[in-house]
Amino acid sequence: MSTGAITGTASKKADRYAIDVLGIPSLTLMETASSKVASYIISNFSSSSVLVLSGTGNNGADGICIARLLSKNSSFTGTVQAVVAGNLEHASWEFLHQLAEYKKTGGTISYYRNGDTLPSSDVLIDAVFGIGLLSQLREDKKELLSKADNIHYPHVVAVDDQI
Repeated sequence: MSTGAITGTASKKADRYAIDVLGIPSLTLMETASSKVASYIISNFSSSSVLVLSGTGNNGADGICIARLLSKNSSFTGTVQAVVAGNLEHASWEFLHQLAEYKKTGGTISYYRNGDTLPSSDVLIDAVFGIGLLSQLREDKKELLSKADNIHYPHVVAVDDQI
């Protein structure tokens, strides 16, 4: 049975085509995709606590964009917490842009360090790694994902996950 999902390779090709051939800016694509996820959260979990766990690449940028869209939408009456895992010195420019925009709206960020405890929430938005992950996970990221897995969040929404 088909899930309607596409592979990471096909997704990257579609992004490159939209950006290079159609001339759609990457931030426009990101805002559009993030707004769809935010709408899904609002439709299904409008008064829930949401934890956005993000990396510092473009997948993390999606997550921070979603956090911003949720926090500024009056239909969302829940709470949003954003936790960033990763080194800002290696962040994508799209992530840094989304982080600045989120902070402009009053959004706050926590930075995950090894050994930290992750907060519980009704919904976890996993925006740590997306289709760009090409290497084995480092031990610190394995620990982070293991902690998130052990909390057993009631609802998990994965952004740009590989299939």
